[in-house]
Amino acid sequence: MTNQYMTKLYHDLLSNSPQTVTIDIPADMGTGQISQVVTKQGAVVSDWKMNYFSDMNVQGVSCEDYIQLLFCFNDGVSWNIADARQCVSIQKGESCIYRGHGKMEYLCYSGKTNFLFKNIKIPMPYFHKILSDYFEDSEIDAYE
Repeated sequence: MTNQYMTKLYHDLLSNSPQTVTIDIPADMGTGQISQVVTKQGAVVSDWKMNYFSDMNVQGVSCEDYIQLLFCFNDGVSWNIADARQCVSIQKGESCIYRGHGKMEYLCYSGKTNFLFKNIKIPMPYFHKILSDYFEDSEIDAYE
């Protein structure tokens, strides 16, 4: 009986704990690391500390399933969204909030630059729950 209890306890502990991953920037590319915690609600909290030896071009699709809150604590960055003549920019001391759009984004991190970002990605269902818990219907419509 005790073994089953301990097995269940360990399983519950691991499945209900935030899942953490840390990745170091490859030494031949620069210095820094990216760490990420996924909460049991599915929110992704990440910490980006990067300094590349040369310009680093990055591309990826931003997922529509999340609202992102991005905070910039050091040098800023700009990125372009495919199929749109839009450029998004964030500078030191600024923050931005946006919903992913499912399109390719293109970004260049300048070499020999200290980047420090905090990013919180909130799943849309959880974001809607937060809004409904703390805001009036008219406010929710405005935020959406």
